Amino acid sequence: MNIESRMPSLLIKIAVLSAAASAIQILESPLPRFLPWMKPGLSNSLLLFSLIEFSSGFAFSLVILRTVLTAFFLGMIFSPTFFLSLAGGVSSWLLMSLMLKYKKANFGIIGISIAGAIANNLAQFAVLHLILPGKIQNFIHICLGIWVGIPAGIAVAFITYELLRRNTNG
Repeated sequence: MNIESRMPSLLIKIAVLSAAASAIQILESPLPRFLPWMKPGLSNSLLLFSLIEFSSGFAFSLVILRTVLTAFFLGMIFSPTFFLSLAGGVSSWLLMSLMLKYKKANFGIIGISIAGAIANNLAQFAVLHLILPGKIQNFIHICLGIWVGIPAGIAVAFITYELLRRNTNG
């Protein structure tokens, strides 16, 4: 089956997954947090699911659509929050894509998810540092980004496992 015959199905899937990821991000947005970029990032479960079930390109489209949709609905398009989210999503996508593509070490979904969460946090920190140079305590934020990424990555991995399980059973 060639790509042209699968195109309507893929468009529907990217639309549904983007809407779901955006809804998750919107639901997470009012959660209290210690720092602006620290939130669970549960919509990354749909990113990891897309990387495993579809392709890197499909997942990249999901990151872009999710970020734009969420920013649009929250009234934050092209705001600092938008760029934080975009940087985090793209860096997470890039690292997880590379880890899945080059399986030299068997990281498993949990390892890939943790790496994606940490990449997300560190990329957001880097953008925050560009926006507010000299105002951020580098070492503290890098440490927090790593330690917050571990439980977030584990949570995302478990959600992804469940999505994959349900996708194969139904």
